[in-house]
Amino acid sequence: MASRDEAQHLVECDLCQQPVSFFCRRCGVSLCDPCVPIHLRVKSKNGYDIVDYTSKDDDDTSHCDSHPQNDCSAYCKTCDAPICILCVSIKHKSHEMSELSDKIEELLKVITRENDRLQSSKHDLERVFDHMTKLLSPIPSIYKKKKDEVTARGEEWHKQIKKTMKKLHQELDDMQKEHKVVLLKQKKEFEKLIGKLNEINRKTRKLQKSKNITEMQTFVPVIQKQETLSEFSQYSFPT
Repeated sequence: MASRDEAQHLVECDLCQQPVSFFCRRCGVSLCDPCVPIHLRVKSKNGYDIVDYTSKDDDDTSHCDSHPQNDCSAYCKTCDAPICILCVSIKHKSHEMSELSDKIEELLKVITRENDRLQSSKHDLERVFDHMTKLLSPIPSIYKKKKDEVTARGEEWHKQIKKTMKKLHQELDDMQKEHKVVLLKQKKEFEKLIGKLNEINRKTRKLQKSKNITEMQTFVPVIQKQETLSEFSQYSFPT
């Protein structure tokens, strides 16, 4: 970072563009050494206040708004404004006045009080700021831990789901075997019954063409005792 002297050399004189050395507070003009007397020869209604450029912002005086060449020496309570000695005797002659130092003291009390209030608030803010800084530090590890917990919980859920799936698969395998056994048994019974009915049908057709009464008498009890399908269990596949 450039020093104050180095920064000063970067500023040019307003009259000749040479490196600046002085500053006129009343006119707001930056000046080099040779241009100071030139500036002083120029007529100015505000007067002059030539200071070293490095102290141009250190002015602790107030200049009168009506007479810029004069410093303020009193305070007009009626107009609520600082004024110079000329204003006291002319424009503000009939107004209520006070010492400028009294007004400065009054304003400084307000400024000091408000600054104390703000600085007190600043201390509270700094404590909150420090607390927030401390909270920010562990955030990555806290949320990583939470994510790890979610991952672990997900893995546990996956194990439970896998276990449940295995159990359901086994139940379906057992159900499949049971249904297959039942259906195969019924199929054999149906095949046997259909075979008997086919045999009875052939015997009936034969007797329909015969006049053998003895054979008919023997066959009647057989066909009467033959049962037909009354009911059977129907199975549906699992959904």
